[in-house]
Amino acid sequence: MPAGQVRELIAAGVVTVATCWPGEHSKRVALPEGDRPDPYANDRRLLDLADVLHVPDAFSPLERRRAEELAGTDRRIRVALDTSDAGFTQVMAAGPELIRHWSQAPAYAKAVITAALDARRVGATHP
Repeated sequence: MPAGQVRELIAAGVVTVATCWPGEHSKRVALPEGDRPDPYANDRRLLDLADVLHVPDAFSPLERRRAEELAGTDRRIRVALDTSDAGFTQVMAAGPELIRHWSQAPAYAKAVITAALDARRVGATHP
């Protein structure tokens, strides 16, 4: 999305939330070297608008105690706490469930999703 559109949304009082892996964030905020092309210029303008929150890989002891308390009344938190291989944040964001849906998709659906993922990895940003 163009940074100007996001500025308009913010001015209108719209709350916008996004996620980005740390390595992707670093790549997108870095200025290009010399006279090289700048494929991330818009991304950098967008990220300049952001309040960046860094999410640690693990809970502090106090956060863990609080999550355990909440897990008594929220089954989703209990499942996320008990899933050690994916991590709490990934489970709460349904990451393992999305991967399960993809891996069990019918052959043609899986092929289309895989092609879209591969296209995105090599830099395609539009259909």
